[in-house]
Amino acid sequence: MPTTDYMSLVLPTEDASDDVWDTLLNAALTLVDAHDHTDGNGVPVPTAGIEIDADLAFGGFAATGLRAIDFNAVTAITSGYLTSLFVNAADNELYWRTAGGVNVQVTDGSSLNSSLLGGFTGDYGSGDEEANYSAGSSIYNFLADDSPATRAYIDCSDIRLFEATGGVTNAVKLRSPASLAASYTLTMPAALPAGQRLLQLEADGDIVASNPITAATVISSTLNVTGAVDLDSTLNVDGAAELNSTLNADGAATLGSTLGVTGLITATAGLTAATGQHVTVQGTGRFKHGSMVLTVPAAAAHPNNGATHTFDALLARWVLDGTNSLAFPIVLPVGARILDIEFIVVADGSGTKTMQLFAFETSLTTHETTTFTNDFGSGAVRVAIGVTPDVTIAANTVYSATYDSDDANDIVYGMLVTYDFP
Repeated sequence: MPTTDYMSLVLPTEDASDDVWDTLLNAALTLVDAHDHTDGNGVPVPTAGIEIDADLAFGGFAATGLRAIDFNAVTAITSGYLTSLFVNAADNELYWRTAGGVNVQVTDGSSLNSSLLGGFTGDYGSGDEEANYSAGSSIYNFLADDSPATRAYIDCSDIRLFEATGGVTNAVKLRSPASLAASYTLTMPAALPAGQRLLQLEADGDIVASNPITAATVISSTLNVTGAVDLDSTLNVDGAAELNSTLNADGAATLGSTLGVTGLITATAGLTAATGQHVTVQGTGRFKHGSMVLTVPAAAAHPNNGATHTFDALLARWVLDGTNSLAFPIVLPVGARILDIEFIVVADGSGTKTMQLFAFETSLTTHETTTFTNDFGSGAVRVAIGVTPDVTIAANTVYSATYDSDDANDIVYGMLVTYDFP
């Protein structure tokens, strides 16, 4: 602002400026001739005294101290107005005219023209959308709204995840499968599980980490397991299943291909082959089980050495003559192990009873002999050969057991062979 409103003109005093009035007038007129309304050179020209009827040049200087610029919209801008701002009457948007004569739209309604952001385009302005970076957390935020902060969705192609360490070049890539037939959503678990769990994908896209397989599990390809597997329900495998340890299945296990197991399979609910299918044991392997009992009926026995024992076909029993033994064949596969042999008899008298186990390959061998003297009365009892140590059925060998009594009329109903596979 000017500090003086006047030019400090000194004028002669009437009837009192003899001999100096001309000098005073000359000095005053000189100041008038030089006045330009700057500070001390005339009264400043007020806004009301200015009528701008043509372009106003600033001579290459800046317009300073402006409160605002109020544009009048124009329908066209000529080539003479390069590097200028103007409002286009066609859309009432603010434009910048480049030195090359290109009109660049700066505003878009109530927002900046987002097409100027180098690829960040869209309908910004409906809320408080923004993308920002926080140096403290090293996090980029993409917001759909910032009050309250609402994260925006991101559509992109593959995502490459790097370790948050300088110089790292290896990454884990997350990608969509090729030729995806339909879009779907994967939802992460609501919380971490209490311990190590298998991840399962539900039909609605939820990823769950429940207790060790409490529902049916379907695997469409190879299952490779190096540790024990505990299944509380059905396991369905469409491909090969390779297990290097124990498989404990409380429910059914359905495999669409080969199951290779180097450890023990424990099926607490049983093991069943489908109708018409077989269970094959390779080489010298066999089905092993606990002790079982082979029942040899009296009809399978045969008197020895021309004995005159009597076979009662109605009651399926032998009545001994008291002179010779009664022989029972033992029909078990090679590798079976005889643990015990018992005869079901009714002894008639207290004479000597002799029970023997024989093996025959090229000659007859007596394995075990047990004798006793006792009268069991009229009731049937089980009397045993003491097979110690256990006898394993050998190849090319036939086995039999005999019962002999000095008393006539001992009755033999059959023989029981307890065996297993070692």
